[in-house]
Amino acid sequence: LSSSSAASDVYKRQLYNYQTHNPFLELKNLEDGEYRCEIKSIDQGAERSKLVAIDTFTIKMDPQIIGSDKTCEDQLTTYRVQPNHQDYTWKIIEKDTSYTFSSIELNSDSIRLKWNIESTVKIIVTNTNSTTKKDTIEIKVLEKPIADFTYGKEISFGAEIDFTNTSKKDTDTYVWMVNEDKNTLNSTMDFSYTFENAGINTVSLITSNEIGCIAQKDTTIDVKNNVIIN
Repeated sequence: LSSSSAASDVYKRQLYNYQTHNPFLELKNLEDGEYRCEIKSIDQGAERSKLVAIDTFTIKMDPQIIGSDKTCEDQLTTYRVQPNHQDYTWKIIEKDTSYTFSSIELNSDSIRLKWNIESTVKIIVTNTNSTTKKDTIEIKVLEKPIADFTYGKEISFGAEIDFTNTSKKDTDTYVWMVNEDKNTLNSTMDFSYTFENAGINTVSLITSNEIGCIAQKDTTIDVKNNVIIN
């Protein structure tokens, strides 16, 4: 086994020279870098060898967390770490509370987390085999959006009804839907609609915030009698 210099593809430094009958070879404590492995078959009686395989591989000890630095309350979010051939220890720091657990316990190179309060949290992942190798990501947990609206109390078919958006928590996209007209998709903040028929209708508002967290409100209205059913 030999390693290459950082400036070229020439493999200069011989690290190991093993003779073994075992088809598997375990190598430990290798530093970051590119390596070439040569496998030879040896005829002891004839004192000669034959090159049967050459392979190259890269060792990288520095972990990198892959995942968003923003999420919402009650939203399950996945964080992965690369490279995935190492063992890692994860630490979650939320305000004054710290949680530590190992990827070995998860049997995975990723974790899935969900917070139930708005806060700023920090994830630190450390290479178990080299504790100086670590990565940190700071995550802002946003309060989940709330979809809500009000409307005029005098509702009758044939008259235009105004729906006023009262959604909270920094919602910035809106979709209005009315079940009377399946083609109605309005994206304005507030919404006006003229019911063409008396009877039961459902008005829906779907909102989302800057990172795509979604909230929805459905209100069922008896247009003829102006009675909210639910």
